[in-house]
Amino acid sequence: MRWFYWSWKNFISIENIKKINKKIKNNKLKLKDSKANSFKKCTVNFIEYKKIENLLNNWEQTIHMCNNENFGLTLFPSFNESILHQNIYSKNNEYRWHIDVNSKDDLHDYKFTSILNISEKKYKGGSFQIKYEEHPTTIIELTNPGDMIMIRSNILHRVTPVTQGNRQSLTMFLKGPKFQ
Repeated sequence: MRWFYWSWKNFISIENIKKINKKIKNNKLKLKDSKANSFKKCTVNFIEYKKIENLLNNWEQTIHMCNNENFGLTLFPSFNESILHQNIYSKNNEYRWHIDVNSKDDLHDYKFTSILNISEKKYKGGSFQIKYEEHPTTIIELTNPGDMIMIRSNILHRVTPVTQGNRQSLTMFLKGPKFQ
C-alpha cells in the first residue's frame, strides 16, 4: 500500500496548528463547496495557500520532493494560487468512499491530495481509510495533530464517522497536466 500514499508524522507543531486555525477563521473565503453532497457531511472552510504558507513548514517543497523521489508525476510548480479546504468533522460527520477529481477544468487533473491533521484536541472515530482491491486500510499516520499524508487523488478513500470531539484537516489538491 505504501506506493499509494506517503506520510509525515508531526509535520507541524500544535502551536502552528492553532495559528493556522486562527488565520482560517479570520481569512475565510466565501466559496461554495462543490463536493457538498450526501457523501460528505462536514463543515468546509476555504483559505488561500499564500495566507498561511509561512505556517506550513515548506509543505510545497516537501510535496514536490516526495513526488520527484517516489512518484515522478508532472505537477504544476507553484501552489500560490491554491485554495485549501479546512474540513471540520463533528459527531456523526463523515466523508464516504470517493476519489478526488478536478471537475471544473478540462485541461488539468488532480494528481495528489495532501491532507494535514489540524485538530487541536483529541477526537474519536474519523479514521482516514484508502481502498485498493476491495481491502480498506486505515492510514494510522494521519491520526495525530500535525501528521500529514499525500495520496494519489484517484485512489478510493474516506473518513469514517467521528464519534466524539472534532476532527479537523487541511486539504490541498495538487494539479498537473491531464493524464494521457
